[in-house]
Amino acid sequence: MDFPESELVVESFTIRELRLPPQVTLTKRSMIRWLALSLGLISPGESRASILDVMEALFFFQFNLKRSPTSKELWIHLKENKKEISDKLLRYHLKRLKDLSLIESKRLQYSFTASPYADKNDVTAGFKENYSKRINHAVEETGKVLSELKKKYEEK
Repeated sequence: MDFPESELVVESFTIRELRLPPQVTLTKRSMIRWLALSLGLISPGESRASILDVMEALFFFQFNLKRSPTSKELWIHLKENKKEISDKLLRYHLKRLKDLSLIESKRLQYSFTASPYADKNDVTAGFKENYSKRINHAVEETGKVLSELKKKYEEK
């Protein structure tokens, strides 16, 4: 059964509030896992690691090599590092990251989404810009509905 409200959904995204114990920041891998869990890319206790491998490769290209890779370059990098992933699964993860506005693609090259108000390599500013707009809009719309509901219930 379809619900007519389903067509109203513009997008869905998850942000989990997680503790950040000091040991998380000891390794790149644990920080990537924490980030993926925080953003709903993985579930608590999940053992599948392919999304983590893709994120790790993106960080490597953008911050070690200072360039935006193509999907083929990502696939080759993963294979060279003994991270077996099919081309189809790689594209699936890239699409998920794009749908969340964490990355963008220009001329078939992928990079972390930048803020128009900051340096293009400032992933923190890009993340905050993209997520705060979406969160603020969702909160505003929810607030409007709550106000209208209150009025309706107060009517005699």
